[in-house]
Amino acid sequence: MNQSELAIQANSSNGMIGNIESGRAKPSFDNIIKIAAALEVHPADLFLRNASTTVNNTKNLLRTKLMPQIESFIEKEL
Repeated sequence: MNQSELAIQANSSNGMIGNIESGRAKPSFDNIIKIAAALEVHPADLFLRNASTTVNNTKNLLRTKLMPQIESFIEKEL
């Protein structure tokens, strides 16, 4: 999503989004909520670097590595 799309979704301006992204402006609490909703993330994810990525990586690891091992164990043991 680019800045213009985010601005539209968050009911903000391109300038405000650009200023927030560059650190020249600090968003209000309401803007944080709107931006998080537009990005479909939890507001805390905006403050934790790569929080969503880490969660997604963990989920993918569980799906691709552990689930096949669990299924294999179940088939062998049960």
